[in-house]
Amino acid sequence: MLKQNGQEELCYISGGTLEVQPDNTAILADMAIRAKDVDETQALEAKHRAEQILLGQVKDFDYVEAQTQLLEAVALRKALKRFRDRGRD
Repeated sequence: MLKQNGQEELCYISGGTLEVQPDNTAILADMAIRAKDVDETQALEAKHRAEQILLGQVKDFDYVEAQTQLLEAVALRKALKRFRDRGRD
């Protein structure tokens, strides 16, 4: 996102709505995390937990919730990689 001072700030955004108008863009996100605040260890742990659930290694689970958590963790890790790669430019 571009701040009022012209400085760019990278964010990971998940879910919600994006509205694009000729003179502005509005994002109503279910979740937004600044790139600098992304915790890779936490994302890896969430991915691992979701994979265990989907492999049937955890009893009494919500399959749809586990699948959603896995997709979220994978997307977050991909975003983190992009943030890092972009910082090398």
